[in-house]
Amino acid sequence: MAVLRKSTDVYLIGPMKRELLGGKLPSNRDVLSYFHYLLSTEKDVKVSAKIVIDKCFEFYNKARIPTRAHQHCITKFLKLYERWKKLKSHSSRQTVREIANRINFSESLDLLFDISHRDALKLITIEEDREFLILQRQPNRSGHMIGIDRTLATKEKKKREKKEKEEDRKQKHYDEIESSSKFSFCHNNG
Repeated sequence: MAVLRKSTDVYLIGPMKRELLGGKLPSNRDVLSYFHYLLSTEKDVKVSAKIVIDKCFEFYNKARIPTRAHQHCITKFLKLYERWKKLKSHSSRQTVREIANRINFSESLDLLFDISHRDALKLITIEEDREFLILQRQPNRSGHMIGIDRTLATKEKKKREKKEKEEDRKQKHYDEIESSSKFSFCHNNG
């Protein structure tokens, strides 16, 4: 049986998305349309919201942007969803106020679903990452993530390996001290 396009459209949002893709951070429309797809399969609001936020975290981690705590992000998303539900329940009302609310909500759909840390711009050390977040917060949301910065990834890998080697050296040193102190303790009591 063919699925009609109208059955996959969500009030004010448009078609459901099976997943979040792209080179930009997710917008309000992106997260809501993906959420509705998940809700149609999962049938649980909290589980679907958690999956959406987990996926958003992947984008923010890829862009190296610090985020809020997971639970706060879920709460923010659920407030957005409740706002949409209220508009949907009042969809038959044609008062000036309701029309203005729908227009305001529709205009906010293409804005960034911002789950970045409150001090993200101070915490980000790479200027390009900071500029990307600033561009994503603007109404036209220009800028894209290209891919992995191989030079930076190599530097970070070397730094991580160096730190692991240092930790191993320290652990061996502590183990040697511990074993020699046990030997001297046994030797003195014998």
